[in-house]
Amino acid sequence: MKNHAIFLLAPLSRSGLIFANHFIKNNHNVIAAIDDRSSSDEIFSVPRWTSNNFLEKAKDYPSAIAIDFSSRSSTKRWATELCNRVGIERVAFYTAIANCKLAPYAPITPVANYSPWLEDTDFQFVFQEIADSTLVDHLRLWELWTLLEQTRYIPGDILEIGVWRGGTGALMAWKLQQQKQQSNIYLCDTFTGVVKAGAFDSCYTGGEHADTSRGHVENLLSRLTPSQNNIHILEGIFPEETGEIVKDNNFRLVHIDVDTYQSAQDILDFIWPKVSPGGIVVYDDYGFDCCSGITKHVNDLKNRQDMTIVHNLNGHALLIKR
Repeated sequence: MKNHAIFLLAPLSRSGLIFANHFIKNNHNVIAAIDDRSSSDEIFSVPRWTSNNFLEKAKDYPSAIAIDFSSRSSTKRWATELCNRVGIERVAFYTAIANCKLAPYAPITPVANYSPWLEDTDFQFVFQEIADSTLVDHLRLWELWTLLEQTRYIPGDILEIGVWRGGTGALMAWKLQQQKQQSNIYLCDTFTGVVKAGAFDSCYTGGEHADTSRGHVENLLSRLTPSQNNIHILEGIFPEETGEIVKDNNFRLVHIDVDTYQSAQDILDFIWPKVSPGGIVVYDDYGFDCCSGITKHVNDLKNRQDMTIVHNLNGHALLIKR
């Protein structure tokens, strides 16, 4: 379809609102969006034409096609009649998307608005304390916060690989202290940046996120959890350089935030036998277009029978051990 001029029919239909804008971003030859109800001059940043505009101007694009996003039968008839009158091929939107092989990334805006973190004063306090030491947003932080509570009766320790400046690790350590739990928490990082970047990693080449240090993490932890002695920092590549330290441990919650495919795969191969039944592995950056390696890694696991995988729209993937 890249050689054709493209018109969009019914771009504000239910299917259009989901797919049309994404289609436009992946196709620079969209001429106009055809809609009779809107009063705006543009729809999704392309010119809006009425049906009459389309009938008058479409003849200037003899090889064009029209992508039909309509879902109602009456709108489909309207789209079909328009295309027949000007002699332009009408293509259903799902066929067009399949043929164009669009990258499966588009803005997501869930409509649910329940926000329990707003009434949790402990979470709000810790969030303010760690905000400058994490790149993880409040939605994913809240999930880690709640998963610590939900896994508290599962035997095992807590493991985080990919600590950066310590924000998520400090949040989990504070929550453990509040719960008066005896679980150990292991925080693993090279402190020299991302490792094992490869062909599956769209934005990483290695060495990114090196703007941290073990000292920074230790200072944050000493401020938030000064009396806690069950926090262990493992410096080096995990598992090759530091995995030996936890080879005999079991884990109930593992947070993996390493950004690259090979690193994520090596970590899972090492820790999965050590995850307790019912335990959870949380992948950060699942579904982010700049962390395509993480998305591929998790997707590669979907046929395994020993885990349940949850794609959470906040940017996490959860692996729950069966």
